[in-house]
Amino acid sequence: MSIRQGVFLGRRALQPLRLAAGMGFTLLCALSVHVVMLQVLHVPFPSHYPGSGWLESVNVAGISLGTILLYSAASKELGTLSFAKRWIILFVLIAGIRESLLRVPVMTGVVTTAYRYAFLANVPQILPLLLLALLVVAFNPLLMKPWPRVFGSAIVYLFVFRLFKPLVNEAFVPVLHHFSYLAHDEVYAIPYGIHVLVPAYISYLEPVLASMVTAHLVWRKLSIEPVARLAQFSLLLLLVRRHLLTPLVYAVYEGKSWKVALLSTSQFTLETMTLAVLTVLTYQWANRLPYGRRRS
Repeated sequence: MSIRQGVFLGRRALQPLRLAAGMGFTLLCALSVHVVMLQVLHVPFPSHYPGSGWLESVNVAGISLGTILLYSAASKELGTLSFAKRWIILFVLIAGIRESLLRVPVMTGVVTTAYRYAFLANVPQILPLLLLALLVVAFNPLLMKPWPRVFGSAIVYLFVFRLFKPLVNEAFVPVLHHFSYLAHDEVYAIPYGIHVLVPAYISYLEPVLASMVTAHLVWRKLSIEPVARLAQFSLLLLLVRRHLLTPLVYAVYEGKSWKVALLSTSQFTLETMTLAVLTVLTYQWANRLPYGRRRS
């Protein structure tokens, strides 16, 4: 079945109510991991994140590797589409999984009320992902084996995140400075009230939807074993969202108590794992698939 036949429709009848209920449950549970740890258990929010160090370089390179693995697994479903469409679809998926298209600028706007500046400042974060998707789609035929994928992810990381992204950031400095009158400090602080939590949960539909579409596209490449399937999809999202090594990186470079640092960033890793596991279970349930077999 190609993507032209519909995102979720195949020989098996999709259960729309199951899909909606499962996605709603996934949204509530995944984001609540972060909200509960932050506001109920008072786990500290990371004060800043180190941008250098070899371990962080490996962590960021994981975004490239995750994107390569995602597209490689999805290429059969996307194969009938034009190059431009495959490029845009991959970009939207990785940006959506990373919450970069809408959720990050929207929530920045919510807590600062500076919506226009938030969307403008988000552009330098979007452009590298656009280039990343372009390179992965273009060179996918060369990245079909494990070692080429590893070396390819390293090369893409260097080009996109070490060369292109700094240039974009530098180019946007005068632009952001020119519009700095639109920016101001946060007007809401932790613990957040309903005026922040409601848009936070609504906007979390972005990664949930992107993850669900990704599950459909890569499903046939996942293991037939239920536990292995969950582990594979969790690893994929952890790589794309840069949450696989983040707790370790933060604990090493933060300079504070490593236990506090590890706990501080683990909330995002646990959130991503919850998102991945519930996405897989929802997809199976909504399509009435046996939990130990592939989709026919």
